Order: sequence, then structure tokens, then C-alpha cells
Amino acid sequence: MPDSYIQAYNPSHDKYFYDSYLPRLAKNYESFSTFFYTIYSIFMVFSVLSIIISLIAMAQSGIFGFLNITFVAINFFIIVWISNLLRDFFKIQYEKTVHENKTMVSFRESTMEKSNEILFKAQSRADSIVNTLTIGGSVSGIVQIGSGHSANQVRTQSDENDIRNSLALLIAYCEQSNNPTASQAAIEFREEASKDSPSQNVLLTLWTRMVAALPIVAQIVGITGGIMKLLTT
Repeated sequence: MPDSYIQAYNPSHDKYFYDSYLPRLAKNYESFSTFFYTIYSIFMVFSVLSIIISLIAMAQSGIFGFLNITFVAINFFIIVWISNLLRDFFKIQYEKTVHENKTMVSFRESTMEKSNEILFKAQSRADSIVNTLTIGGSVSGIVQIGSGHSANQVRTQSDENDIRNSLALLIAYCEQSNNPTASQAAIEFREEASKDSPSQNVLLTLWTRMVAALPIVAQIVGITGGIMKLLTT
């Protein structure tokens, strides 16, 4: 049986994350952090000066001068406080983004490694299944496409071989994945496909159920190639 591979994982995605996205995100965060820290520092200095000026004004101008300068000082303190909050907020968001993306990359790598292990075992199992499969509905003919349209529908011997190989790998992969829902759907899919006139609606429903239970099967080229031929011919 020909080798299959999983389409989903592309190492260049992780390279982009580590070599491009993450450095640019860090630079962006540092720029915001520097901006807010500068505002924080400037207004902190002004706040201290305001307190000093308030004390001088109180001595020279009485209570009104003191209240006026105190009001200005309070405004400075509020700006300092908000700037500090914004700086902390950007820091939290940056750390959260980095953590989520690193976790996603790590999970994808571990998931792909496990999927490849299952796929390797499934290929061996599929070799013993493929010769036991019977695919019905292989007669060429006219099929309806929409309303008032028709087209010749031909399934070649090559198509038959691709379908059997894909179906065998699908059944084996569902078995090896220890996913009861997907395994049961695969069994029903095999039974329907072996009928003289298999229902494409039933096959599509079962395929959708398998993909919902085990999404990775829709990303394995060795499975999707033949299954798509079965669903469309």
C-alpha cells in the first residue's frame, strides 16, 4: 500500500512563529512599555514637584493657592496611575499571547507526533484490510448534477484501487486511534460502500461523522484522495 502523510502540520508555521512573529511581538511590547514608562516617570516627577509647589503656595498664597496646586498634583497622580495600569496590561497581554502560542505549537507538535505513530501502525494494518474490501457502484453512467444538467460519471480501475487503499487506511486509522465513534462510523462506511448501489448521502453523512469524531482523518492525503473519489463517482 502506498505511503501516506499528514497534510496538517507545516514546520514553516513554527519557524515563522519563533523567527518572525515572536520577535516582532516582543519589539512591539517593548515600545509600548517604554512609552508608558516614560509617561509614568515624567508625570511622577511633576507630581513630586507639584507637592513641593503646593507647600510653597500654601505658605505664600494661603488656602486657595494650596487647593489649586493640589488639584494639579492629583491630576498628575491619576495620569501616573493610569499609565502604570496600561503598562501592566500590555505586559500581561504580551505574556498571555506568548504562552498561548507556545502551548499551541507544543501541542501541535506532540499531536502530530502521535498521529504519525498511529498512521505508521495503520498503514501496516491497512495492508491486511485492503484485499478484503468490495466497492460497489462501479458501473459508469449518467448522473444528475443540479437541475436539468447531467454528466458522464466514470470510475476507472485506478480509481477503484485508490478508493480501496484509502478506505482500508481509513478503517485501520480509526481502529488504531481507539476512537469508538470514528471506528463505528468507519465500519458502517465500509458496509455502505460495499453495496451494489451505495448511497452517497449516507456515505457523506458517515464521513462527516468520522471527521467530527477524528478531525485528523480529513488531513491525511492517503485517506482523502480515494474517499473523495468514492463520494463523487
